[in-house]
Amino acid sequence: MQVKHTVDAGDPTCLHCVLNYAIASWGKAHAPRDDEGRPVVDISLVIANLTEVTAEHVYLAPDLATRRRFEAFARKCLKAAFVHQRTGEIVGVSVDEVGDA
Repeated sequence: MQVKHTVDAGDPTCLHCVLNYAIASWGKAHAPRDDEGRPVVDISLVIANLTEVTAEHVYLAPDLATRRRFEAFARKCLKAAFVHQRTGEIVGVSVDEVGDA
C-alpha cells in the first residue's frame, strides 16, 4: 500500500502499485523539493511520460485491430485520469468496452 510522502513497493503484481512506486522513487531521487524538503512531482510530466510509454506498448501490438483497441483504451484511461484529477471521482475503464473514448 502506498502512503502519502513515502516510497513503498506495494504489491508487485498490481500495476497501480508498481507505477506509484516508480513515480515516487523517481521523485525522491530527482524532483525539486517543497519548503519542507518533500519531492514535488509535476503531474503533467508524469502524464506525458505515461502516455509515451503507453504509446510504445500500443505500437508493439501484433495487428492493426489490437492496436486500435489499445489506442482507444489508452485514450479512455487518460480521459478518466483527468476526470479523477479534477473531481476526485473514480472512473472505471475497460479494454473490452465498445464506443468512443
